[in-house]
Amino acid sequence: MRTIYRFLLMTVLISVSSCKEDSSEPFNPEVIKIILQSADTEWGASKSAVQQAMDGYSEIANEDDFLEYQIPNTQHKVSFQFEKDQLCTKAIILSDASGSSEVSSYISSYQYLGMLDGVKVYNNMAVNTMAITYSLNVDGRGLLVVGFRPHITPDQSGSENGHTYVDLGLSVKWATMNIGANAPEEYGDYFAWGETTAKTDYSWSTYKWCNGLYGTLIKYNTISSYGTVDNKSQLELADDAANANWGGTWRMPTYAELTELRTKCTWTWTTLNGVNGMNVTGPSGYSFFLPVAGYRSDTSLNSVGSSGNYWSSSLNEFTPSYAWGVYFNSIGANRNDNGRCYGRSVRAVCP
Repeated sequence: MRTIYRFLLMTVLISVSSCKEDSSEPFNPEVIKIILQSADTEWGASKSAVQQAMDGYSEIANEDDFLEYQIPNTQHKVSFQFEKDQLCTKAIILSDASGSSEVSSYISSYQYLGMLDGVKVYNNMAVNTMAITYSLNVDGRGLLVVGFRPHITPDQSGSENGHTYVDLGLSVKWATMNIGANAPEEYGDYFAWGETTAKTDYSWSTYKWCNGLYGTLIKYNTISSYGTVDNKSQLELADDAANANWGGTWRMPTYAELTELRTKCTWTWTTLNGVNGMNVTGPSGYSFFLPVAGYRSDTSLNSVGSSGNYWSSSLNEFTPSYAWGVYFNSIGANRNDNGRCYGRSVRAVCP
């Protein structure tokens, strides 16, 4: 988050530094609302699209990657920053700090994350946006600054076979939602390890790759006392829930890739649309949300809202009735292994 915040703050300060002495126009709440709404432009919009949307406003700066407008009859300003002709940052500079209540109302759907370098930081993963607000004094004038930037910029996001991913700066790209989900906060489906469809009973008696007991494995086994040995320790694509359901180059993460996610990213307990989970921020500064979907055993659903349990595609070769995954709760994230018959979440990866 700090990487995104730094870029956002830098862009906002560019706009603030160009503020001219204002005419001390009276504060008008309706004008403030119009200004805030004027910045409601889709992330990734082209520069020409933003210019068209801002028709009627006074353009006061136009550079290769930057546009700035002044609201008629005021000294309030709206600026836009672009990367490769795609909108990536928006900033609003209000020349009267009295507009704080309107700003608070506008970002009421955002979650307050706290103070960073004296600036209030918010996020709203439902609209893929983080925001900062702060007041400052320029030449004796009180200014109220509001800045917006997406969690995921066009260069850090994309889609594979119809499903979106985020580039955290790791060895693979990560899906933005679970297999079986339609939004980042949805739990999605639960899968026994090596099975590709959800079911109602997650027990050894219903597990595909054994003959009714954990010691009768018929596939993915390295020790004879657990059943038929084939020395397969990595799921084949035909048995990979991610690839079977999403196709393309999607697959379940390996143990090494889950370890990379766990050890090289910052995990922050949070909520998204009322759902508990972890916001996972990678070395690139970009993040995604993992809901605490719990797990399924037999016909029960357990630990929903308090723990997350996600599979890797890697067998525990020393206890082949178990496979590796990651477990997390409000305290943190750890590796763990679990019985292959249990139903756990799957978060896919792609190259």
